[in-house]
This record gives sequence, C-alpha cells and structure tokens, in this order.
Amino acid sequence: MQSSNSILMVKPTEFGFNSAAAEDNLFAHHMAQESQSESLALKEWEGLRAKLEACGIQIYSAAVDEVHSPDKVFPNNWFSTHREDQGSKLVLYPLKVANRREERSRQLIASLKSCYDSFWDLSHYEQQAKPEYLEGTGSLVLDRIHKVAYMAISGRSHFRLASKWAAEMGYELYSFTSQVNEPTYHTNVMLSVGSTYAIVCLECIECEHERGRLRQRLMQHHELIEISREQMNHFCGNVLELVGGKGEKLLAMSEQAYLSFSPSQKSTILKHVQNIVWSPVPTIETLGGGGVRCMIAELF
Repeated sequence: MQSSNSILMVKPTEFGFNSAAAEDNLFAHHMAQESQSESLALKEWEGLRAKLEACGIQIYSAAVDEVHSPDKVFPNNWFSTHREDQGSKLVLYPLKVANRREERSRQLIASLKSCYDSFWDLSHYEQQAKPEYLEGTGSLVLDRIHKVAYMAISGRSHFRLASKWAAEMGYELYSFTSQVNEPTYHTNVMLSVGSTYAIVCLECIECEHERGRLRQRLMQHHELIEISREQMNHFCGNVLELVGGKGEKLLAMSEQAYLSFSPSQKSTILKHVQNIVWSPVPTIETLGGGGVRCMIAELF
C-alpha cells in the first residue's frame, strides 16, 4: 500500500523560528507577528487536522509537552513506520540539527513501539565522530508499492546511511543531486510520489543528464506532474497522498500550494485521486520552512 489512512500529528506548542534549522532550510524565514507564532501555528494545525478528520483520516494527535523544540510539528523527520507481509517496523532517524533531537519523545516512542513487531534505531549515527544523517521521510520519498526510495543528497541526507537503510528495508535507493544555489535540504519539498503519479521539480536538478534519468525513472510507474521552482517555493512538492474513510485516495496540501497549482495540473491530479484537501498553514510554512507533508507522519 502506498498511502495510509492513519497518521500522527504533533501539536506545535512552543513553535517559532529555529535559527539552527534555518541555516540550510532556505524555506524558513522570519515574519511579522512572530510574537504570536505559537497561537497562529496552533490554529493552523487545528484547521488542518479538522479537514483531514472530516475526510475520515484517523489522526493520533500527540501533545508532547516534555519536548521543547520549535519544530516538533514536523514528526516525519524522526520516525517512519512500515508494514510488510513479514511484519511491521518502527524506524528512528538521526537528525542534523541538535535542538531537534529532543523531538524524539520517549513517551511517544514507547507508545509507538507497542504497535510494531520490530524497532530499528538509527539515531546513534548522529553521535559518531563523523556523524551521518537521514531525516526520515523528509530525506526519503518512498514509492512503497515498487519499493524505491528517492533521495536528494544533502547535509541532512547521507548516501552511505541511506544505502544501509535501503538494504535493510528491501528498497532500491535512487539518489540524485538537487540544488538551487544550495542543496535541497529535504527531498520532500521537491518530490511527492503517489500511487500512480509523481509531482516533481526537475528544474532543481542542474545536470541535464541526471534530470533526464530521474524523469525516466519516475515515468516507469507514474504519470509525471512537473512543477517549477516557483511552485516548489510555494510548497507544491510538499504534498501527501492519503486514504479517506471510504477508501478513496486524496491529496493533502496547504492553501498556498493549492493556489499555486495550475488548473491543468489540478485536473491531472484529480485523475488519480478523488479529492484535494487543502488548508492554510502560512505561519508554519514561513517560520518553520515545512508544509503539510512535513506535518504528517504516516502510521502503517
């Protein structure tokens, strides 16, 4: 199964601009009304949750009060879940930004571990003499049907560790270089893989040969929806396919992303999903540098 009906979302208490994360997250910016950032983010989070719940998405809403991190609203970076014929697995990941490592709540991990057959903790790689990082489904965009993990190599997404992950998880790793001035910090801002379609910003890949190879690879199993750099900067790549309460496919995105897709692109998306669900999250996008996909951790 490519998409989940169950997700986890973490309330953005203590939300704000994270200067350490913003060093390589070029999507994060200061904004007016930063003194109200927590209240604004909480309102946006509640709005997104309500819209997803109305579609029949099962949401585990975590209030991780012991975690004091401005970015805890983005749980998909520190864990992922997997369910295969041979069993289910919870995986923890090493994070580059030191003040984000506290997001791995002991209480939440214990709760998650009770739901899965096995547990694989990679977080110790961040403590090595030469640290290695792999930030969950921010780094790895997964085609779960065809067992391909797509990754844009960056300071947060190390090839060697991703190769170990792929070998253990039974995936093919497809890595590439994506950058506009700086490497794309997370793959999931420029690529989203659905069941039968993929949304990708190929303009981010400077090498023409590499760009063509990725296009052809994605087109093996998916209809391609190409977005521009400008659309990527409006979080059109940071979207996620989910399964509604009646088994229908839907695509979750922010209001900014929805308004940035062209009518023809939306028509193509609606050939593959039954509904587009969007909600405004401008404070979280601007200060946090992450969108709707980053706010959702799938529970398989």
